[in-house]
Amino acid sequence: MKNLNQLHNQSLVSVIDAFPGYVLILDRNGTIVATNKRANDELQDAEVERYGDIIKCKYSVEGHGCGNATYCEFCEIKQMVDAGEKQVLTREIVREVMVFDELVIKKYTVVVDHNLAEDDLSVVIIMEKSGL
Repeated sequence: MKNLNQLHNQSLVSVIDAFPGYVLILDRNGTIVATNKRANDELQDAEVERYGDIIKCKYSVEGHGCGNATYCEFCEIKQMVDAGEKQVLTREIVREVMVFDELVIKKYTVVVDHNLAEDDLSVVIIMEKSGL
């Protein structure tokens, strides 16, 4: 997995790396191909391939990886990523995630930008929101 520093435009990379949420670049299969600094630092030792793995989604943990559980077909993030249209999609989602081996409910703002579609890439921004 690349860090965004291995991609283009150093000033843009600096802004993205300073962002407190996760910024992921996905290929057409939803596999993470690059991340911002926060995601990269937190996930260096983890076996992470997809967005559900990065937030430790309950279904990712129980289903042996993001996209492998029955529920995954109904996942709001997956639906946004799979839309594939040249547009920006934004949604508030609530997800059960694992934190220190306990299930907790977290709220996220998720933005998916398919405007890199000519490169078969999408940008996914996942920002945890405080409180429900």
